[in-house]
Amino acid sequence: RRIQFAVLLALCGVALFTQDVSESASHASSTGDALCVVAAGFYATYDLRLFSWGKRVAPRTLITGKIATQALLSILLLAA
Repeated sequence: RRIQFAVLLALCGVALFTQDVSESASHASSTGDALCVVAAGFYATYDLRLFSWGKRVAPRTLITGKIATQALLSILLLAA
């Protein structure tokens, strides 16, 4: 229940953050807003999965795996 409230609160924050009150909102602005919402969705998924794995895996092992995965993905992205 508490996690659902946190996710709802975060989504409301993203909705407020992406509001564009100017009348000259362009397509690029809308695309940026959409990407912001997608990024928030990915982060929420990551956070929930990390919470779940944190109960099953020792902290040092979890942190080491997280850093190794992020480093590998970064190297692959730079090589592309």
